[in-house]
Amino acid sequence: MKDVKDQFQQKILNGIYKAIKIITQKFIVQNPVKLMNNNSLAQIKISDLITEQIYEESIKKQQKGNQQKLSLLLKNGNDQIKSYWKMQQYIKKEIIKQLQIYKFQIQYNLNFLFKFYLIILIQGIITPELEGHLFKLLPH
Repeated sequence: MKDVKDQFQQKILNGIYKAIKIITQKFIVQNPVKLMNNNSLAQIKISDLITEQIYEESIKKQQKGNQQKLSLLLKNGNDQIKSYWKMQQYIKKEIIKQLQIYKFQIQYNLNFLFKFYLIILIQGIITPELEGHLFKLLPH
């Protein structure tokens, strides 16, 4: 907090120095009598310059704050896109994994059915009616 106060005081001093420099150059060098007669004009110029200095600094702070907000929004947006992309990749991997499991299960079941069919066929137990039912179970 003290740093902010010191910075603010420094900005006011900078504005005063700038005002004194301008007033010195304009009035004392160009027309010293005019400065003596118009003290109020000099005070107005100093206050205007101080106000202008403070206003410029506040605009710079606001622009810097807006830029920080914008970069934070962009960063958050990029993070969301990255997390969405990572989630899509994860879902894709999970789907492939599940399909591989199902493929293995289907192959296992088909192998089992085929072996069962062969065992029945070899033992001679199969009848035409049973063969029709088993044939329907096998994929075509």
